Amino acid sequence: MIVSIIIPVYKVEKYIVRCIESVICQTYRQLEVILVDDCSPDNSMAVVKETIQNSEKSRDLTFRYLRHDHNRGLSAARNTGIDAASGDYIFFLDSDDELVSDCIELLVAASENGKIQVVCGGLKFCGAVELLGFDTNYVCYDAVYDKLLDIVHAFITGRIPYSAWNKLLRRDMIQKNKLYFKEGLLFEDNLWTFMLVHSVSKLRTITNKTYHYWIRSGSIATSTDYVKRYNHVLVVIQEREKFIQENSLDIRETKKFLIKNKALEIQTILSDHRLSLIEKQQLVRSILKLSYNGKVLGYSIFYYVRWLLHQLKEKMH
Repeated sequence: MIVSIIIPVYKVEKYIVRCIESVICQTYRQLEVILVDDCSPDNSMAVVKETIQNSEKSRDLTFRYLRHDHNRGLSAARNTGIDAASGDYIFFLDSDDELVSDCIELLVAASENGKIQVVCGGLKFCGAVELLGFDTNYVCYDAVYDKLLDIVHAFITGRIPYSAWNKLLRRDMIQKNKLYFKEGLLFEDNLWTFMLVHSVSKLRTITNKTYHYWIRSGSIATSTDYVKRYNHVLVVIQEREKFIQENSLDIRETKKFLIKNKALEIQTILSDHRLSLIEKQQLVRSILKLSYNGKVLGYSIFYYVRWLLHQLKEKMH
């Protein structure tokens, strides 16, 4: 089976060598590597080509170079890669991350010769992990899910990672369900993976840590434009509900998840000292304009009171 590895490239000349070398050194060799230059203004693509040309191990791999006419963002680059891919499976790799040497081999072996549509590996956080502000000791379990309700439950309970990268994805399944990324959106993985788990019929997770996710200052994950980030979260919430409605998905657990997710966002907004009172009011009103207002408000009050009690407890200690 051929695996198409899609790598968007934009302003990563300092980091992309480790990424490309990790692909070149894969123990699995039936690879089509698609590099999408998102009109990068630096020497990223020159570094890519030099790294490939100077490596003897790259000779038996297929490399394809695509370029956008103008900078369109990560989502657009991934979509370009999806349309160009010819492999049986697709794998997304961010250009400042890297794969363990047997990443693709492990994921392909777990696919049961193509019978499983999605295989998720474990990951290791590297670099300035303290900037993330959450527990980075993520554990992926060995499990197979072959019912939609089980897949959705595993996603909601955190057993399926939100990230688009580090997943082996059947290309025909991606195309059939038109699982493209929404362009111009932060947190595009949160929306895309939500759509994925509601579209797939057989998914597997493995414990092997197959991916190294690097945290660096100045990346999207550590952006400090807080209002912009919250506004993009609102778009994710809206698009999730739109997807559920358009696909007539009447899943009780999904609806409850959407309600609680909105309530948690309201609690997060209210407790964020970096936002002004006016900014908080505008963001909360935007969320409450969506459906399930009564339940969202009830959960929001509960979460906010719980947060206040936790703060009080911390001060007492």
